Amino acid sequence: MTEKIVLQFEKPVQIFTINGMDYKVYYDDAAIEKYKDILLKFSNEYDRIKAVNVDALSVDESKVLKAEQGKLVEGLIESIFGEDSYETIYVSTGKSLLNLLDIVEAFSMWLEKKFSKYKQGKQDYYTPARAKK
Repeated sequence: MTEKIVLQFEKPVQIFTINGMDYKVYYDDAAIEKYKDILLKFSNEYDRIKAVNVDALSVDESKVLKAEQGKLVEGLIESIFGEDSYETIYVSTGKSLLNLLDIVEAFSMWLEKKFSKYKQGKQDYYTPARAKK
């Protein structure tokens, strides 16, 4: 008689609690692709904005740059934590862009940890013991 193999999986969702409010962050295949795309866009835009010499900007140009930064972070937050989540999160962080960047960093670190563990497991499985020395 053959043995029955039973596999059960939890839904690919992680709860992030931000100032007492829970947000579901999905990590199914489609969500992961979306996160990769939005993080790459965020990184490229952040680098572009960071390269701007803010001391040389006029007051109006400075306002435009700040608005661009806000829209960039808003798009990222809503892509991760859900549509219309930005305002609630922003207010809960004391309306601080720096606090929002801490949230983005925490998400990025979680995502990296989640997948480095998976990659390491695959690498260990497919790498012969003698090659690891």
